[in-house]
Amino acid sequence: MPRPEQIPRMGTLRSVMNQPDQLQYRALGILSETIGAALGTTHDVARAVRRARDSGRKVDFFSARTAFNGLPSWQRRIIGAAAQVRAREAIIRKSARDWRELPMKPVY
Repeated sequence: MPRPEQIPRMGTLRSVMNQPDQLQYRALGILSETIGAALGTTHDVARAVRRARDSGRKVDFFSARTAFNGLPSWQRRIIGAAAQVRAREAIIRKSARDWRELPMKPVY
């Protein structure tokens, strides 16, 4: 489970492209959801990011990065900050420990 500081910044897709496939898929999913909430699911950028997430091809990553970088800087900052919040919330939800599962006595 990656720590919050290990999550790539959502302001650029270049850092996501160099991560393992599972992390790419999750990060692009969070970014796609955030773009969909901000701009609408039918927006060209949301579709490009979703396509990059689903296909995993370098060409789709390039077109998603180009589409995202084509947004005005104020929109990129807002979407990036919202995506970082969503990513941290996802990590906190998945890393919450259920202390009831621990054994009462140490197992050797």
